[in-house]
Amino acid sequence: MSRAARPAHANGSVARRPGLVWAGTLETRPRPRAAGPSLSILHLITRLDRGGSSDCTLLQAIAAARRGHRVTLAFGPSTAPSPLLIEAGRQPGLEIVSMPWLRREVSPLDDARAFVGLVRLLRARRFDIVHTHTSKAGALGRLAAALATRSPVVHQPHGHLFYGYHGCITTRLVILAERLLAPLAARQIVLSWRGAEEHLARRVGRPGQFTVVRSGIDLRPFRRTRDLRDASRARLGLRPDDFAVGTLCRLEPIKGVVDLLDGFLQAAVHRPRLRLLVGGDGPLKERLLSVARRAGAEKRVTITGSWVAAHDFLPALDLFALVSHNEGMGRALVESMAAGLPILATNVGGMPEVLQEGRAGLLVPPGDPRAIASAITRLMDDARLARDLGRRARARAIVFGAGRMGHAVLRVYREVLS
Repeated sequence: MSRAARPAHANGSVARRPGLVWAGTLETRPRPRAAGPSLSILHLITRLDRGGSSDCTLLQAIAAARRGHRVTLAFGPSTAPSPLLIEAGRQPGLEIVSMPWLRREVSPLDDARAFVGLVRLLRARRFDIVHTHTSKAGALGRLAAALATRSPVVHQPHGHLFYGYHGCITTRLVILAERLLAPLAARQIVLSWRGAEEHLARRVGRPGQFTVVRSGIDLRPFRRTRDLRDASRARLGLRPDDFAVGTLCRLEPIKGVVDLLDGFLQAAVHRPRLRLLVGGDGPLKERLLSVARRAGAEKRVTITGSWVAAHDFLPALDLFALVSHNEGMGRALVESMAAGLPILATNVGGMPEVLQEGRAGLLVPPGDPRAIASAITRLMDDARLARDLGRRARARAIVFGAGRMGHAVLRVYREVLS
């Protein structure tokens, strides 16, 4: 391996330390020069499985490296890695570090090992910014940075666990932990103003500590969605006159998928052309299929049972629905907006702000199948409204480009360092 292709500490001072595995970076072409002084940035996230927080983190890391900054991306084991991880591995100036003990589940031994590994990484390198993502990596990363470095920490929770995920006692412990950890970050990046308000309402953080940076996506794959509609619908077994309602999410209670199915079944009683397509997998899959069978709608409900690419799935739809009980912003929501689809979403988290309080999509209360059914029938029966919402959604999606997000995050770094 050439000298240019080696990690910054090619003598093994990081790669040989317990709990850290250097996973490579490519330096096959010169890196662009950064606007202003080049920064050394550490991104830390629990895992990089397919999902909004992972893709957001990867796009931020890639964007910084493309602008000439030196980026290290550290993360724990991932069972279904985001496709963007391949692009990150090819990006000059971006180093991948695997942390085998950094796991989502609470394990005192593994958590201690991960903490020691982080301290060693922070002491072996001089980072200008430590950017932590999500709850577990955010907690360990902020504590390790407080012990091992004077570098400022930017924390990005990508949503929160303040309601909808755990029981009362666990939720209170989560809130208490976040209150204690908040002072260890110079800045917190949230996905919406409501996200900042929900932190402050629980005395997590302080006014002025929060900056809103919308999660960005690569808009390019969605430019030709209209041209791909017929092929996508044929691949999913849809007839030309079917009205397809679809969602993209993990099949777990917090995503409201049971509510969506109940609402769909209510709307489908007198509408034989109505179909439901669910792109995703999770613990509720068999329950959803069982409910559809008992309702005699098993041929009208399709669950892929695995991850599907948004740009392949969305062109088949007539309506996109995301009816979560708690949602930081809804990455799939933005992808469906970029595809020009009319949208139905719940009035939680950052989704009302994304949809301009209903201007770019219909909003319903969480946990309300009847309201979901009413919204589905309204959009199925009013083609003009559906077209108008889809047009506004596509126009709105422009502000959620990955480039804007990358620029905004770097601006936060400069503000913190100044």
